[in-house]
Amino acid sequence: MRNLTNIALLFLLAALQFGCSKRNNHAPDVTATGSPTPAATAATPDASPAAVAIPQPPTQDAPGYYALGLELYKQNRDEQAAEAFRQATVLDPEFAAGYMKLGLAYKALGRKEDAQKAYEEAVKVYDKLVDKEPKNAEAQLNLGEAYSRLGDYQKSIEAYRRGIKLKEPDSATYYDIGLTYNKLARYSDAVGAFKKSIELDPDDYRAQEALERAQSDASRQKARIEEEKKKLERTVKTSTNGNSNSNSNGNSNGNKNQSPKNTKQ
Repeated sequence: MRNLTNIALLFLLAALQFGCSKRNNHAPDVTATGSPTPAATAATPDASPAAVAIPQPPTQDAPGYYALGLELYKQNRDEQAAEAFRQATVLDPEFAAGYMKLGLAYKALGRKEDAQKAYEEAVKVYDKLVDKEPKNAEAQLNLGEAYSRLGDYQKSIEAYRRGIKLKEPDSATYYDIGLTYNKLARYSDAVGAFKKSIELDPDDYRAQEALERAQSDASRQKARIEEEKKKLERTVKTSTNGNSNSNSNGNSNGNKNQSPKNTKQ
């Protein structure tokens, strides 16, 4: 009888333990549904898992990420440089220089569409700036570069010219202006820009080579224009002579067709 009682107690204890275990398994997970941990809400420019890992910037702000991007870009670490520049524009959406460098980094990576979008953003920001500060020479010159990168060469030249009136550009800017004139087939103007670039930096071999090409293109262009003028002159002369001969023949035929007067009464 005592053995039966002991067995019954054992079964009862086992049932109670099973029930407790079952309730614990269905208890709500506080860590899954509670507030995020401080690490999950750390202040970072972008917590996207697709973001490229980059070194720590000197400062956790837009200029810091921009400086880091410049250093990475110099080292040809274009993917990391692009990420650093992108982080700079996330922290400061009005950071035009960040968009410009981001476009250059994307271009180096062959991401043409992304580069185009970055240049478009740069143009928007610089446009706002020159509207507020029309005498801001740096903004005008940078707007010229942004338009040139975007492929709008006429607007680029207009912005460059406004900037030049306000401030003498450096050698590199004159070189860029020369390239933009080349895109518009304004080779004589390009020659002038490259000469200014060389005046400011006589050791700039890029400007020297570009000057030689622009001078050659300008000479060929001038020769083509002269040849087209001569063709036009010959065409006009031929047309004038043709009209003169036609009028002369018409008058002659008219005289022949006239009937002689009948003198008989």
